[in-house]
Amino acid sequence: GQFVPFPSDDFTGTVAVVNGVVNPYLKVSPTFYRFRILNSANSRTWTLNFVKVVMDGSIVDVPFLVIGSDQGFLAHPQEVTSVSLSPGERLDMIFDFSQFSSGDKVWLTNPAPFPFSNGQTRLPPYY
Repeated sequence: GQFVPFPSDDFTGTVAVVNGVVNPYLKVSPTFYRFRILNSANSRTWTLNFVKVVMDGSIVDVPFLVIGSDQGFLAHPQEVTSVSLSPGERLDMIFDFSQFSSGDKVWLTNPAPFPFSNGQTRLPPYY
């Protein structure tokens, strides 16, 4: 047979996989957590942000601290509500879960458009 190349330079799936788990869930204690994140996707740029669902059903962004990147620790922590990671990039961050009550739902989402470069097409955020 003749080799027929895949008709695209990349592949973008519709399912988030973290440490081999599809759409993972983490039950947390009310304390600070440090997350070390590597974007190991082959082509997707992720925009990560934490959101909380409030009583009226609306969603609000929740800030977190970025403490490091590919270059190591930052000189000072930076408070942000979102951060974008291209393939191969790393992020070191701290999130404070003590600001929430038992039963609150906090999601790490990806509201990044796809393709990331022109922002015309959006996939649903991953919750």
